[in-house]
Amino acid sequence: MRWSPCSSTCGSGMKTRARMCTNPAPSQGGKDCVGSPYEMQQCFEIICPVDGNWGDWSSWSQCSASCGGGNEVRSRNCSNPAPSHGGKPCAGDPTQSQTCANTTCPVGSECPSCDENLNCQWGSVCDVSETCMIRSFPHSPFTVHCSKIQDCEFEKSKLPKGEIFCCYDRSCLTTYLGLTP
Repeated sequence: MRWSPCSSTCGSGMKTRARMCTNPAPSQGGKDCVGSPYEMQQCFEIICPVDGNWGDWSSWSQCSASCGGGNEVRSRNCSNPAPSHGGKPCAGDPTQSQTCANTTCPVGSECPSCDENLNCQWGSVCDVSETCMIRSFPHSPFTVHCSKIQDCEFEKSKLPKGEIFCCYDRSCLTTYLGLTP
């Protein structure tokens, strides 16, 4: 008899065949055929396809900004296991991104450029570690400029003969410069 199809379409399986006790069939009190009427044999058709599966996500990358909204990414590999022998690739994206550092960035004080006649142009902003210093001394030019906060406060405390103002907002500047907001 012929072998049956392999019990597995891929990888290892079993196939069987049967035989009949008919050549000759026992008769007149004769004994049955010796042995099993069935024979089994291992079979191997083709290597089974292995579908891909994702590995673990990597750690998130460093955020692209420290404030004001940035982006960070992470990735994973289709290697647990990798697809092989015609198996399906991993479904989904190999990377993810998300926003990070969503806090508002600190902004320094506004500090106009002014001449000695108090003609001021707004638009400059000091660094967050600075303040806008208004400084006027006898026999010295009048200035409005960004200055380190500690320097402005030091000059204000040590130079009483001058007018020194450390302004942190526009209302302070308009008050001491006599400007309209």
